[in-house]
Amino acid sequence: MIRTTFFIAAAALVVAGALWLAGRSGDVTLSGDGWQMGVPLPVFIFGVLIVAVIAALIYRFWRSVRRAPAATRAYVQRRDREKGYKALTQGMVAVAAGDAQEAARQAKRATSLLAEPPLTMLLSAQAAQLNGDENAANRYFTAMLDSDRFSRAPRASHAGSARRSRCPGSGVYPPRACAAAQDAVGPDHASRS
Repeated sequence: MIRTTFFIAAAALVVAGALWLAGRSGDVTLSGDGWQMGVPLPVFIFGVLIVAVIAALIYRFWRSVRRAPAATRAYVQRRDREKGYKALTQGMVAVAAGDAQEAARQAKRATSLLAEPPLTMLLSAQAAQLNGDENAANRYFTAMLDSDRFSRAPRASHAGSARRSRCPGSGVYPPRACAAAQDAVGPDHASRS
């Protein structure tokens, strides 16, 4: 409603200006170096407006060309992030279904697309668990603990200690790694395992 009102008011101003301009008489005289040119005032103002519109269009085109690399880079990053989260989700589904090969494939894909090491390391660790590679799972869990995201996060408290006892293979993995993994997926998921 407001846009329509604004458009009608702007159109009325343009029409009123054009009518006022058409009612004016007079010429604009341009002279220089032995030549002289007289142009009617309405034609001169119309010409100035046309030049201004063309200059604005050229500027917008130039600005869009300058911004194209950054816009393309942002698009590619957004697309890769979406593909990475899709791979992460499909990997978690594969882990839940017990498909070790698909989980490992999606973990590798998510790692290459996402800048979220703790999430991709968790998926990689779970895929390694499904494959029976306890050493690789241990490395991933330990690397998760060393990442910036977990080093800034508060460590598991007593609730984390209680969940740690339900960690599958808790004798194999470092207790801090097991607790961090369960904290990463949340208490609801950890209590189901």
